[in-house]
Amino acid sequence: MTKITFLPLAYGYEVCPPLARWRTDELSVIEKHPTLLQGVDVVCIFYLWCIFNNHVCKKATAASKILVHCQASLKCKNASAFLSEFVDQIAIAVTTIIFNRTAIAAVSIIMYLQFLFTGIYFGFSMGIATPLGYAYGNKRVDVCKILERYAYRFFMVAPIVIYILTYSLAPLGVSFFSDSTSPVFSLAVSGMRIYGLGFLFSGINIFSAIRLMSYGKGHLSGLITFLRSFVLLILFLTILPVKFGLYGLWSAMPDAEFLTLFISIPLLKWKPSAFSQK
Repeated sequence: MTKITFLPLAYGYEVCPPLARWRTDELSVIEKHPTLLQGVDVVCIFYLWCIFNNHVCKKATAASKILVHCQASLKCKNASAFLSEFVDQIAIAVTTIIFNRTAIAAVSIIMYLQFLFTGIYFGFSMGIATPLGYAYGNKRVDVCKILERYAYRFFMVAPIVIYILTYSLAPLGVSFFSDSTSPVFSLAVSGMRIYGLGFLFSGINIFSAIRLMSYGKGHLSGLITFLRSFVLLILFLTILPVKFGLYGLWSAMPDAEFLTLFISIPLLKWKPSAFSQK
């Protein structure tokens, strides 16, 4: 009989009761079926891990209670921080359904083009949110102030540039979805130029919400998102088209973004308590 040297298995005979039934003369079964070694090895390792884990858990009971408390606190903060994103995704779904109820092809074109331009705001804001949150957590208030100044300079210029691009490139953008001779083309171009007025205000609202999320104020961030993407937008989509027709439909988003400024701008002036200590 060929001698089998298998350290975990040999060790398992001594310390692992489930393997006590295995004797030397029974190793011939494993010789015929070598794959059994892998399964026996796993049983040994798992049993030893259980013994070790049980020992460590008994020694760390007090520490684990502290860790559980800290984890629960962090989970609550994380849930608050991601509230804004949750509200935003729900709002996108609901408003898309409301827009589609108009059965106007131009609405779908404008909605596609909207993501192209607002993506610039989201990209910049999300990009600066990571170093901003890291600096805030590291108590580097000076870095936070520098990053905020960069953001303010960006949003002093970017909305104007983006609206100019929206107005001038509207025919080009719509041409990817509709032929220039189609009635939908002229309808979408005129609608995009009115709808694009909201880009003058949405950038500040988006940055204000993401900034608050970086500072751990997810409930305030969710408030801004809830107003601009849900409450005010649905309100104006319900009222304005009845009185002003298509013009009211296109202007619903700019009106919602403009009114949200009265909340987001005061919140931009809010500073974390760490700022006042410097």
